Amino acid sequence: MSLVRRPAFRVCVTAGVCALLTVAGYSAGSRFAATAHRDKENSGRSSIETQVDALTERIDRLNEENTALRIAVGLTPLPSDVYAVGIGGREAPWPDAVTPELDTWARLDRLSRGVKLLHTSYQQVESRIREDQEVLSRIPSINPVPDGVVNSRFGVRLHPIFGVKAMHEGMDFAAPRDTPVLATADGVVSFSGKYGGYGNLIEIDHGNGLTTRYAHNRTNSVRLGQRVTRGQAIASVGATGITTSPHLHYEVRRDGVAVDPQPYVLPGVIVD
Repeated sequence: MSLVRRPAFRVCVTAGVCALLTVAGYSAGSRFAATAHRDKENSGRSSIETQVDALTERIDRLNEENTALRIAVGLTPLPSDVYAVGIGGREAPWPDAVTPELDTWARLDRLSRGVKLLHTSYQQVESRIREDQEVLSRIPSINPVPDGVVNSRFGVRLHPIFGVKAMHEGMDFAAPRDTPVLATADGVVSFSGKYGGYGNLIEIDHGNGLTTRYAHNRTNSVRLGQRVTRGQAIASVGATGITTSPHLHYEVRRDGVAVDPQPYVLPGVIVD
């Protein structure tokens, strides 16, 4: 009987061991698979969190640049509390259910709101720059005769024809006859025609009380009421009116009173 039972016992033991090994193997395999899955999830979550961290740093830098830009164009900087783009409600719907995944999504939502805030701020900056460009374009700031030479400045001088001291209300640019005369800023032609000792005269209204005059022209090429832009050719150098030789007499007037044109000409433009 014992000889029969031992093989049977060994068979049962062997079968049991095989079964245990199978279960153990399956269990170990399951644990390995589960661990690998968790590692993959953690790795993926870590990767997303790393990207969120990088985006947060980038937006923080953009916020700093935006502040500097707003100051540069004369806008009030946004307070730090505004950059926090806070939101909220009466109460949390599931206060105990905050998970790392939900926290990451909350950070992404904050970044999205931060981008929208920056977009709105940059629109304001762009609008201010556009307004400033319009204002600046109406301020006389270029040489009306780029190839001309200044031979008489603003101030009291001996009149070249009458020989008496008199106020010279502009600057004279000597240049060959027919040299193009350029508008020094955007504006509207308020006069174009003959005007006493000025000869052929053009006056341009730039708004904000600023006007410019271009005198002694051989020809005027713009008409009353015409809009002109900075750098546009509006006349040609001549010697009409009271003058000794071809040149442009150029004036800048503020509220009708002649002022020195030189401060309105960009540095380095006038050749003296």
